[in-house]
Amino acid sequence: MPSLTRLAQQFDPGTFEVVAVSVDDGWGPVEKFLTQPKTPFRVVLDEGARISRTYGTTKFPESYLLDKDGRLRLKFVGPRNWTDPNVATLLEAYGARRKG
Repeated sequence: MPSLTRLAQQFDPGTFEVVAVSVDDGWGPVEKFLTQPKTPFRVVLDEGARISRTYGTTKFPESYLLDKDGRLRLKFVGPRNWTDPNVATLLEAYGARRKG
């Protein structure tokens, strides 16, 4: 989560947005996990596993890069170092712009 937080903070939210999706049965475990500080991105609950089914989620964590029209462009299975410079380069190739 720390590297995902830093990733969310370095890009213009008008061109790139991080959304965390929890597959927990309710908000209790999510709130326990995200005690503090508040994340700089939205966190949603995948009630009924609708999102998981849509994207074929089979392992956790999984990350998806969607374009501005909501089409799936890339899928990452397993944890990642989101502060790796190659990640920023990849996102910029898909139209994300850094802040500043």
